[in-house]
Amino acid sequence: MATYLSRFADVELVFAKAIFSDTNHQRYLPELAKQRANRIAKLWLKFADIEFLLARTFFSYASCEIKDTLSYHPIQIYFNPYMFYRKRFWEEFFVKKTTKYFKRHKNKIDLVHGQGISGAVGINLGVPTITTIRGVDRWGITPPELKKMVVKKSNKLIAVTERNRSLLLKRGVEKERISVIYAGVDFQGISDTKLESNDFLAKYGINPEKKIILSVHNFHQVKNTKGIIDPFIKIKRKYPDYQLVLIGDGSERLHYVEYVKKKNIKDIHFPGKLFSKELYQFYKSADIFILPSFHDTFPLTCLEAMAAKCAIIMTKNTSMIELAENKKHAIFIDPTSQPEIEQALSTLIENNNIKEYIKQNGCKLASSLNWEKQGHLLWEEVQKILR
Repeated sequence: MATYLSRFADVELVFAKAIFSDTNHQRYLPELAKQRANRIAKLWLKFADIEFLLARTFFSYASCEIKDTLSYHPIQIYFNPYMFYRKRFWEEFFVKKTTKYFKRHKNKIDLVHGQGISGAVGINLGVPTITTIRGVDRWGITPPELKKMVVKKSNKLIAVTERNRSLLLKRGVEKERISVIYAGVDFQGISDTKLESNDFLAKYGINPEKKIILSVHNFHQVKNTKGIIDPFIKIKRKYPDYQLVLIGDGSERLHYVEYVKKKNIKDIHFPGKLFSKELYQFYKSADIFILPSFHDTFPLTCLEAMAAKCAIIMTKNTSMIELAENKKHAIFIDPTSQPEIEQALSTLIENNNIKEYIKQNGCKLASSLNWEKQGHLLWEEVQKILR
């Protein structure tokens, strides 16, 4: 039996950076949708033959060779629809090219799993299709035709949160066609990460003698970077042994680098965008993790930080509240309230018992959402359709 997995949602980093590899040729597709598809595909290799499709543009690396048993196939679409105009055109172009590719293998395909509009490929081929749905609240009143098609015609819709499930029900989707499967975390990989020598932090100009408050996010307005920096500057006077590390990239990163320079604050660091091993090292080095986004569907970085036993401060405007309890797994804050963010930081810095309580409970929550478990839940949905 061969099951082919296609995927397309949240592909901007695949377009910009193609497939990331370290010296061991391991593949890193760092954002939530890409991690989810990549890890689930590898897990499913235990049960079926998997082909993993992704988009490639002129700005991607030329080679897509792999050193493991998962077959990757790049679909050339020329331009990243999330960086250029005519986004819908290039999405539809990807679906058409992928459909054409699959038609050569139709007699071998039992099922297509896609994320977002990539589910349209299975529907076009007339094979059973499971589509994972994220960000329903951003579709608007009249979503694009491809989104309407995958919602209407997929055999099964996987909502990544209960909120997404509720929004799909409001759009008229039959409840028996929806299952909720949360995103997973590389719990074992993070847990097994060993801290290197102090040289690891020193190469980024970070003082290994000071404790770290960490945030990992794209530097866009919705992530509320200022809501991290300003409270830190305020509490820094009282807690000089702490430093702030902001990992990520994005349109506002240079603005905040300059903002910190003008304020002449020495203990705020911008290492850039990091992946897997180095990112895990930072999680393990941090004492507190903070993410005060104005809204965030299901921030994987918070789960990763929990797996590394960081104490978490995060926005209350997230579907993580479906699983995590305030002051047990994390401290939830109003992202528009700087005093509230300052108070949360002070609470964790001053009260070690509260901090350790949140660290331990957060780690337990992250362990219950490992990729292996979430992948098996999705495979059960596959089996129901193929019976």
